[in-house]
Amino acid sequence: MIVLKRTAMGILVWAIIGVITLLIIMFARGYRFNLDSKSVKSRGILVANSLPNSSQIYINDKFSSLTPDNIYLAPGEYSVRLQKEGYIPWEKHYSINAEVVSRTDALLFSTNPSLSPLTRQGVINPLLSPSRESIVYLSLPDESDVQSQENGGIFMAKISSKTLSFFRQRSILVPYSKLPFGFVPEKTKFIFSPDEKNILVFLYDDTDALTAALLISTGNPGAGFLDATISYESLIENWETQQTEIQQQIFDTLGKKVRMIFENNTYLIDISPAKNKLLYFAMKPAILPYTINPPLIGSVPTAQSRTLKSGEYYVYDIKEDKNYVIDIYSSPERLKTLSTLEKVLENKEVSVANWLDRYLAFSNIFWYSDSRHVVYMNGESINIVEYDSQNNTLIYSGPFETTFSAVSSDGDLIVLTNINPKKNKLPNLYTVSIK
Repeated sequence: MIVLKRTAMGILVWAIIGVITLLIIMFARGYRFNLDSKSVKSRGILVANSLPNSSQIYINDKFSSLTPDNIYLAPGEYSVRLQKEGYIPWEKHYSINAEVVSRTDALLFSTNPSLSPLTRQGVINPLLSPSRESIVYLSLPDESDVQSQENGGIFMAKISSKTLSFFRQRSILVPYSKLPFGFVPEKTKFIFSPDEKNILVFLYDDTDALTAALLISTGNPGAGFLDATISYESLIENWETQQTEIQQQIFDTLGKKVRMIFENNTYLIDISPAKNKLLYFAMKPAILPYTINPPLIGSVPTAQSRTLKSGEYYVYDIKEDKNYVIDIYSSPERLKTLSTLEKVLENKEVSVANWLDRYLAFSNIFWYSDSRHVVYMNGESINIVEYDSQNNTLIYSGPFETTFSAVSSDGDLIVLTNINPKKNKLPNLYTVSIK
């Protein structure tokens, strides 16, 4: 009898544990008791995160709570808005499904960005490296301070978060006094090698004739340069081969069917800093096949666009096999870019102009540091948009040179501008704090 009681008690305990475990699992999956219908119904979960935290969450224009928070919602369509004083509101539409977790991970940008100088002496023709981690530029000597050590010349500076303060880790590659005589500084042009180990510097006189082509090693600042005036064409040809190989290595990480589309129908603009997304331009129409079928759910609510149209910008998420059109430029602008790119690619001539034309075709659009946003210049403003083309936001409309912009590793915008043209002849590099 005692054995039977113990057995029954054990069964009861395990049954209670099982019920509690089941209830916990159901709760975690979004099941809630509905008082109106007096029944248990499944819900979806919206994980609302933002940077900065403590942003107000509005669901269908009704205040819900503050970030971070997990919000349980009945299946359906919702408008989710996050806002915080001093920041531009963030908004997106979500299709909430039962037992599916959706995330916001919203980055809010400041309504009042602030500028800080990176250089003070003037900058000529800055160029961003292929990895977008370094800037090379020419600076003229400071003739007002004859006592100081020579500070003009060709410089290279890292733009990581730890090196931005007045370019503390900038390196002088060639002092100005060592540069060949007779060139016009404003006509100087730079080309990075694809591996960024070398830079070609082209100096021109006032008739646009090439004065000299200099080959500089980035790994040995101050070591001088090699005269590449005669051999620079063969160097550029070798660098084009290297660039093609680097691009092919990126495409080789994709599925076979997708890889063929990218190789034959697109122009790769850039891979994201996290190496998980591709920003590209469609050269020919195509249909991008699935490598993950059925598609993943619960990640990004925006509808995909797998039918590629010539002259459109796209982002391909390698990890999730999702493709989004980036609708940021007008049709005439996109067709002009397509026409320019086709002419550049058809031109097989090995030249400085052809190399730079290819670079400049897409110098106005690039990845933000978080790999979730794309930054682009549009007329007299700089905008940022999520990689699924949502939350297109104007982040800077102050003065800037349209020939250059970049982003530091911690998310500061870098612009070239002259905010005091009556005193300064040349523009300088500035950071714009947008977060």
